[in-house]
Amino acid sequence: MTVEDTGLAPDDLAATLASYDLIGMAQDADLKAIARLAAHICDVPTATVNLLDSKQAHCIATEGFAGVSVPVEESIGATTVRLEAPRYLRDAREDPRFADHEWVNGVRGTVGFYAGSQLRTSHGLTVG
Repeated sequence: MTVEDTGLAPDDLAATLASYDLIGMAQDADLKAIARLAAHICDVPTATVNLLDSKQAHCIATEGFAGVSVPVEESIGATTVRLEAPRYLRDAREDPRFADHEWVNGVRGTVGFYAGSQLRTSHGLTVG
């Protein structure tokens, strides 16, 4: 994701995310419940809620694993925030756009099934 993808200057996007006071904090119970519900609905063992700024994908709630923040260019979710609609991949390993991604090919993870949807502010800014 680039700053151009967000429509905001890096400082404005960072300020918007900071206003939620979620990055670097303990997992919020409501967001943790969303991650748990997503895992249950999709019948998978893991799920995450991420916020993305121009540099980092911040893992703010997880189910089934300890999340880590990563550079935004290493995030599968960074490709989803650019879309208008949710993304669904039955098996990311079979999708040529993601088969070599280090979160799919075993270098950092073994993501197979992937479903992601954009998180938007009340003003329509996509932040995750």
